[in-house]
Amino acid sequence: MLIAFVSFRSIEKFCAEGISLLGILVQSRHLRTVVHVLDKILPLFYPGQYYLLKNEQFLSHLLLFLHLDSGVLQGVTQQVTHKVAQHLTGASHGDNVKLLNSMIQAHISVSTQPNEVGPVAVLEFWVQALISQHLWYREQAILFLMDQLCKTAFQLMQEDCVQKLLYQQHKDLWMEYLNMERIHYEFQETVGLWTQATLESHSPPCSLSVQLDVTNPLL
Repeated sequence: MLIAFVSFRSIEKFCAEGISLLGILVQSRHLRTVVHVLDKILPLFYPGQYYLLKNEQFLSHLLLFLHLDSGVLQGVTQQVTHKVAQHLTGASHGDNVKLLNSMIQAHISVSTQPNEVGPVAVLEFWVQALISQHLWYREQAILFLMDQLCKTAFQLMQEDCVQKLLYQQHKDLWMEYLNMERIHYEFQETVGLWTQATLESHSPPCSLSVQLDVTNPLL
């Protein structure tokens, strides 16, 4: 399988065929092989990050990789299966995430050399890939990788690029929250108006009252 990935020399071909194969590796729990594949493929994408960062399939494979290696599984059967596989392979939770971190750090190191893409490109790619995951700040594996990225960015005096991305996501989340609050308010207001109109349409018609002049003896 790894030999098949070596043949992907172009971005377009990997996006067309390689991402689905990567998913098969993740689902088959060949997580160490997944890291080796990413090690060979990702340097092609650092200059043009949007190819993968906008690819929902790739991002979902990455999240599944992190979940499987961190033991975040659904159902008793999956958990037992994973424990058996862990016993047979001798790997514990987090080993492949640590291997992924070593790969990322190696890519950053290589990127600092002359005529390479530069560390900012690698840092930005991984920060965006990780924080694009829903509720990423609750994922232990993502927090571990983010911590390592922040440390490296600080050491290279490139922390601004990480701060910028985190601030932008915080801003986006805040705007999303405000929009949800506005939608909730408008919905409540609409329900209130509808309820009021319904009650008025079902209320009995008002009867006309006739005032009698008790002082008129003819009445």
